[in-house]
Amino acid sequence: MNTDVIAALKVFKPRAVDAWVFEDARKMRQIIFQILNFPAIAWPSCDAPVFICGIVKQMGVGEVWLLTGEGFEDVWRKAARVQKNLCETAFKVFNLHRLHMLVDSTREDAKRYARIAGFEYSNTNPGLGPRGEDMDFYIFKNSGGANG
Repeated sequence: MNTDVIAALKVFKPRAVDAWVFEDARKMRQIIFQILNFPAIAWPSCDAPVFICGIVKQMGVGEVWLLTGEGFEDVWRKAARVQKNLCETAFKVFNLHRLHMLVDSTREDAKRYARIAGFEYSNTNPGLGPRGEDMDFYIFKNSGGANG
């Protein structure tokens, strides 16, 4: 279990773009469940996390999630490389045949981050986001299918 990442969540200071997750008790329970039951990391440390990310996995498919905190703008390129390494490792260790992330279709910064983290755009899904927004599917380049 990732009790260190739970401790990081308690001191985490989210950026405005991710603050809504922390204001929704149901979303927070879901994040805590994911941290406790699936691979997750806090970077650069659990004492002063700039981002927390994880991978929910089921039946050979992984979905990456990411929460960004204060200071992320200063280290986002390095953070993307850290997340890419995590994804490469998880892809192999958990024998995944697909790994993807959902990105808000309106957020160019998030799309750029996904590409640097090793993901390629696949398609847009109207209304799929947690607040009904359109989401873009990005598939990890090591995954099978059209991008593998």
